[in-house]
Amino acid sequence: MSFYPNNPQFLHEMVIDSILSIQNYRNYPEGKNPRIIFCPSDYYIYSSGIMATAYNILLKNKKLKKIIIIGYDQNIDGFNYIQENKLYNTLGVFPVDNELKNKSNLDFLNLRKKEEINMENIDSQLPFIKTTIKFETIFPIIIGKTNKYIKLVNFLKNILENDETVGIIFSSNLYESDKYNKNIDINLTNSIINFDLKNINKSMSKYYTIIKIYSNLSKKMGMKPFLQLNLNSSNFGIKPVKGYFSFVS
Repeated sequence: MSFYPNNPQFLHEMVIDSILSIQNYRNYPEGKNPRIIFCPSDYYIYSSGIMATAYNILLKNKKLKKIIIIGYDQNIDGFNYIQENKLYNTLGVFPVDNELKNKSNLDFLNLRKKEEINMENIDSQLPFIKTTIKFETIFPIIIGKTNKYIKLVNFLKNILENDETVGIIFSSNLYESDKYNKNIDINLTNSIINFDLKNINKSMSKYYTIIKIYSNLSKKMGMKPFLQLNLNSSNFGIKPVKGYFSFVS
């Protein structure tokens, strides 16, 4: 299953059009270099506009060369990365950064073949990365079921502090439910912006862990999350309802 068109020219133009459509909208302080974004992961017909609001800001940081992409797979355990040295998609080749694997203690990461992992969260970001960032390498990390997220937060913090060419993309919707409740939007966004996740009901979001990691990393780095845009899939008549949000730190 692919979240985007498999025609390279059409896909490239689709991403460019999404960026151009919101290029004048930026909820982010002037003069700051963004390092971290949180983007939805779904079919582009629903989510590309929300994704574009984050990438439109991230592309302003011309120092970025290495991109860590963090996705989610609820069917596996722990933190995982792939053994392959390259990823491929409709727009080309994405070299995997072996140097990042060795920059910190990765004993807490499980090495897997990409066929063993749901790569949709990772793959959905690749066309935007290819089109908007002059990157050299990527480093995908896939989060499974775990409560031990602090090791990953500390690893990411260490990388950001010691290498200004690294950016991080969290790829996930923020919630999924059978019935839309606008209070979910309000509670989640306010909790993330205020670094106050204790009031989030874990059962409300199967993406709870990735939200915790994003919020804790932003807080440790002293980077305030700026909400760009949110859109609920109920607007498209889609069930279960998904929360499409984009943040930039």
